[in-house]
Amino acid sequence: MDSEGMRLDRYLWHVRLCKTRSQATQACRSGEVRIGGDRVKPSRLVKPGQEFQMRRAGANRSYRILASVEHRVSAKEVPSLLLETTPQEVLDVLQAAREAPALRRDRGMGRPTKRDLRLIEKLMSGSEC
Repeated sequence: MDSEGMRLDRYLWHVRLCKTRSQATQACRSGEVRIGGDRVKPSRLVKPGQEFQMRRAGANRSYRILASVEHRVSAKEVPSLLLETTPQEVLDVLQAAREAPALRRDRGMGRPTKRDLRLIEKLMSGSEC
């Protein structure tokens, strides 16, 4: 990496925030990645010490770049290169949503009947009657 910085899309891919470089590029183009509240292009140069926000898992998460990278790193190395600065309240909400029970119907069960819908509604409202 040169002294000027590294392309943002490459950095996102190198530190495993995106599975592919094209996904990292698309995230930048669609406005999911912001620096200082502004949308950024994939070619934006980033350096250690800069902070950016990225929309992941339904929430805006904040990160600070700790070090530059030359190549894609293993998941174990990511904490030494990138610091998540997302407020704990946001992380708690994401964790609660992850742990909440999901309503699913088995494949092939068809559409829910009126009776099924009433039971689902009763379950969701938390009433006993």
